[in-house]
Amino acid sequence: MKRRKCSRCGVNKSLLREFLPGATECMHCRVGKPMPPTVYDVQINDHSFKMVFEGEPTTWEVFQRIYGERELVTSAVLEALVWPGAQVLELGACFGYFTLQFADLVGGTGKVVAVEGKDSYFHLLCRNLEGNQVVNVLPKNTFIHTVPNWKSKYRGKHAPAMPLTQFINRIYLNRSPDLIFMDIEGYEHDAIADLCKSGWLKAARPTLVWEIHGPVDEGDPDNGEIITYLDGQGYQVHRAGDLNIGIHG
Repeated sequence: MKRRKCSRCGVNKSLLREFLPGATECMHCRVGKPMPPTVYDVQINDHSFKMVFEGEPTTWEVFQRIYGERELVTSAVLEALVWPGAQVLELGACFGYFTLQFADLVGGTGKVVAVEGKDSYFHLLCRNLEGNQVVNVLPKNTFIHTVPNWKSKYRGKHAPAMPLTQFINRIYLNRSPDLIFMDIEGYEHDAIADLCKSGWLKAARPTLVWEIHGPVDEGDPDNGEIITYLDGQGYQVHRAGDLNIGIHG
């Protein structure tokens, strides 16, 4: 395996596993520094696209995205659940890593609504959609929460906060989403509870996929209560890695 010496710490390291493409400093020395304006070529299974992370802190999570190694179980689950022509609602789109996969999966006859509440993430999401000339994704800078003025480190200055049912009713006028994917840092409980209490979920019956978060997150991490809510709506919940998948019937 090829090795390279870090220009900062001087340690010889694996070329592919310790350096960002084109970087002279190893990841251990770069962590926390702003990402450069480099446009990275990302490959995940059969999906290839370009991504930029300019200005965001360098993290191992960004590193994994660049090398197409971020949350591989999630990518596999989405491949199995999304079909050409599907309508997908993505909550917590971040930089667009899964958004771009969704765009490929639903194809030209499908549609993705990508929701991101943090301003800096939303800016990069839009840049990555534009950089890949994606036309089947509608990005929305919105924070999903039942309290309109809810304050959170995940909510930017320009993002309105609204309940998920209200957001869906504003965006989906003719057809409900077939799949809702949620990675909203523990606020999944709030979003799913709102869908259940409003009656929307029982009527629309989309497939739900959400990440399981622990007590380090801001929101309510009580995954058991979510499952209880969904059981009352006729859903069966299955576990796949760090994901829960709710399927009606």
